[in-house]
Amino acid sequence: MPFLAAAAVIAASYGSGRLLTLGGWLVAEDGLRRRLTVFMVGWLFLATVVFVLGYAHAFTRSVLIAVALAGVAAAIPFLPGEVRAARRAWSTAGWMRRPIAALAVLLALDVFLASAPPTSGDAIAYHLSAPKEWLQAGHVFPIWWDWNTFQPF
Repeated sequence: MPFLAAAAVIAASYGSGRLLTLGGWLVAEDGLRRRLTVFMVGWLFLATVVFVLGYAHAFTRSVLIAVALAGVAAAIPFLPGEVRAARRAWSTAGWMRRPIAALAVLLALDVFLASAPPTSGDAIAYHLSAPKEWLQAGHVFPIWWDWNTFQPF
């Protein structure tokens, strides 16, 4: 399940970015630079939406799932074009196919390892304590007894 959630957030970031940049044509020429810029625009948008929802007392699991699904729905129309572009890039890669394939394997391994549930004390006590409190409360608030929660503010 964590893998699906992460995949949904990634797709939602890209879909939101494509909508906000009018299909990606407002940011840069076609290629990796444009796709990464579109992704970051969408990521910033989603982060801002979640931040605003947190202060509007709408920081609940169902609302966050709805935001992610809306972003995924925004990404779906762009998927066929992205698949065609990836195939075109692969066919013209020539000798770079092997390094690209090696990087893809490393990326897949990294995604697999990153989708494991948090088990370390650092992850549970430091990185996930504030989101847990906020989800339970339904909104973002200062947690005075936990200095780690003040870092993004």
